[in-house]
Amino acid sequence: MYEKQQIEAELIKIESNSSLERMELETRRKWFEAEKQQVMFEKQQTDAEKQQIEAERDRLLHELMGFQKELSNSLSWTLIRRYRRFKDRIAPLRSRRRVFYEMLLKSIKVFHQEGMKGIFSRTKRKLRFHPAYLQVSSRLKKVKPVNFQVESTVPVTHCFTKKPVGIVMPVYNGYEYLKQCVESIFRCTDLTTHTLIMIDDKSTDQRVTEYLHKLHEERNGRKMRILFNDANTGFVKTVNKGMKLSPEDVVILNSDTLVTKNWMDKLQRAAYAKPRVATATPLSNYMTINGVPKPFQYNPVPGGMDIDTFAAFLESVSLRYYPEIPAGVGFCMYIKQDVLRQFGYFDDTKFEKGYAEETDFCMRTLKKGFVHVIDDATYIYHVGGVSFESVQDPELLKEKNIMIERNLETLRTLHPEYSLLVEKALRDKLAPVHNYINLRLALLGENIESALCYRPKT
Repeated sequence: MYEKQQIEAELIKIESNSSLERMELETRRKWFEAEKQQVMFEKQQTDAEKQQIEAERDRLLHELMGFQKELSNSLSWTLIRRYRRFKDRIAPLRSRRRVFYEMLLKSIKVFHQEGMKGIFSRTKRKLRFHPAYLQVSSRLKKVKPVNFQVESTVPVTHCFTKKPVGIVMPVYNGYEYLKQCVESIFRCTDLTTHTLIMIDDKSTDQRVTEYLHKLHEERNGRKMRILFNDANTGFVKTVNKGMKLSPEDVVILNSDTLVTKNWMDKLQRAAYAKPRVATATPLSNYMTINGVPKPFQYNPVPGGMDIDTFAAFLESVSLRYYPEIPAGVGFCMYIKQDVLRQFGYFDDTKFEKGYAEETDFCMRTLKKGFVHVIDDATYIYHVGGVSFESVQDPELLKEKNIMIERNLETLRTLHPEYSLLVEKALRDKLAPVHNYINLRLALLGENIESALCYRPKT
């Protein structure tokens, strides 16, 4: 009987494992089906765009042929042809007359641009002729001309006034990553100017709640607000709640990030560097459009550097190009307050508990003439997926996967052009930034992947 009970227990365990595997396979099948539909939709859009390009090409060729015909029949082109025939008859190619004729034309051009001094310097260079004997001494004092086009040698300082910002951080489990994130904020952020707003979305890990209560008691002059939701409302509603509490510009920051030196000042500079900027997103390591050295890949810290060293390196080589992208990335995104007042907050009805809600917000502002930029001087490390991985219940995981798939389908329905805009931004705006960063990394020598903060792709 004991052996029978053991065998039955083993059978139950095997059946539960097989059911979990079936659910996982079903989830993967749905993901693949969604990706297939997206690829088919993108293929249709690409075919339509190809037809438009071909039609535009045919139209331009027709216009070009018409323009060429008009040009060949014009009076000016007739005169040019006659002048060239007359020149070839009077001064044939490779003849001495042709050489003197071209020298005469070049001398007239140099005299017009550089004066007699230019002619003398070029003659000296070509014929090794020193025209010192042509200099005439004079007692008249030559007045040195003033060139107003020369740049001033006085260093130019660009004034930049810091504005207070509300840092909205939704928290759900991830105790160890939360502690590291808060410590990096304390180390790299002026919390006498800016305000840290932390909202716990009913974490199941008791250590998180205790840690937040401890932070509330030990603020030490830092501007902090720590709130606790009565129930788990999800990422979108929690972020909206935090943004409504801030009268200034806001930065949405995930609790599984590590900020670096001067990150807030640099993000604010990027947000006000161009007109009509709605959001600014830093560079990061994670699998998104702002990933470096390569986008949409998981990037370990390169060159044997740690996070702070790599952030300092990117800041030192940055061109402050601030490339424009169709949408920011919600792990760390600077949003201006006037944009929030004009467009409202994230849509917590269509996107449920979270995923793709910041993309919808950015696309809504983009269609009204605003732009979104990447701050190519700021690097913030992102672990990613911590709140998602804290869920151990297979049923909840299945619900989350279905929710993500549904949100992506909603995003494709609302903004079908988003994927094409991402491809265009990668090709036109971000490629120079990535190529430049990779070039500067290559100049450092042999790249050695750092084991520090390495996290395998999940």
